[in-house]
Amino acid sequence: MNTEQPHRLRSRTAWLRPAILALLVSWPAGASVSSDLTTRPRLSLSADAPGGVCELGETVIFTAHIRNTSREELRGVLRWELETVAFEAPVIEPIAFVIAGKETGIYEYELEMEVAGFVRMECTVSEEGEERQVRRRRRICCAPTEVHSELTRRSDFDEFWAGSMAELKAVEPRYELSEASTDESTGVRLYSILMHSFGEVRVRGWLQVPPGDGPHPALLRVPGYMQTMRPVDDTGGSVVLSLNIRGQGNSTDDTPGRPADFWIRGLDDKDTYYYRGAFLDCVRGVDYLSSRA
Repeated sequence: MNTEQPHRLRSRTAWLRPAILALLVSWPAGASVSSDLTTRPRLSLSADAPGGVCELGETVIFTAHIRNTSREELRGVLRWELETVAFEAPVIEPIAFVIAGKETGIYEYELEMEVAGFVRMECTVSEEGEERQVRRRRRICCAPTEVHSELTRRSDFDEFWAGSMAELKAVEPRYELSEASTDESTGVRLYSILMHSFGEVRVRGWLQVPPGDGPHPALLRVPGYMQTMRPVDDTGGSVVLSLNIRGQGNSTDDTPGRPADFWIRGLDDKDTYYYRGAFLDCVRGVDYLSSRA
């Protein structure tokens, strides 16, 4: 254990009470290390908010580990940068550090969340005499259900979506099921499914049906950006529809191209914007589940 006194920095604002604590601890015996020819630090950053979420009034501790992989002394500067629109973020003074060979510096930043909102913490380490910097980021949210934004929807918002729903309803879904397999251990039947959605676009997915007459709970799964929906390992006794919206996964019959530009495809016209059809594909998935006895 390094006997050097820990460095401590504390400041206060109207919204938070941060504190920085730095101490040096020996790296565990037997841990793998990189070549002694370099003293470039290895940096990791964590936060003790479960799932990245905390409640109002809770204190979140961000912890940075700076590992010196060399046998030589490591000198450098640690910088914390807090970004948020929930409150006025403080300017945090940088910390100069000295870490002995084969040791790890542990630095903590305490943030008391007194308002709802999102926070991004960036930690940067600069080694003395080197241009290279190492960065890590961590995001947390405090009381997400209490975060409210001003409504900016257009005056024809309801009219637009009512018309879009009517256009979707006019498209015959023409559901097609093809049995793919049955899990012998659980009795869950797996089907591939095809349906016609808004604009006569074909979308596909996977339907899993548990054994028994039911009724069963139903779950609709849709992908995140650039993701592909596949069958789940455990249905939990539910009917599960894993639907790939247009242009993603196995739903590329009528919407070609990689989804890298979907967020701006057709953006200049609300009638042709990609997400108009994507949202209506999700509605069509609900239509299918609602059609089952």
